[in-house]
Amino acid sequence: SLLNEMEKAISESDSQSLLSIFGDGQKGRKLISGKHGGKPRDYIHFRIVIDDRPGVLAQLFALCGEVCVNVEDLDLEHTPNQETGLITLALSQSDCQKLSLHLIEQGFKVHPAKYR
Repeated sequence: SLLNEMEKAISESDSQSLLSIFGDGQKGRKLISGKHGGKPRDYIHFRIVIDDRPGVLAQLFALCGEVCVNVEDLDLEHTPNQETGLITLALSQSDCQKLSLHLIEQGFKVHPAKYR
């Protein structure tokens, strides 16, 4: 099985076999359809520092709507006893650019980074 091959490659420090296994996995992943059965898309992970207070998420999504940005996915991190959180939005590159400029104008701290 594939797991046995990986275990053997790791135990033998066989980096070539590991690279081949991971390369095959990446090729296979590219064959999986994306949203609505379409071609998989590359998204930007767009990180935004948000205040820990009522209404901030509603405000953020309202600002997304103002510039017609479609949020494909999101992740929210919050550490107890912190006054801020971090929301990561998966966006197209063009939506990331539009939203970045709009949020900076509104005083948000943003951190775009390449995804995939």
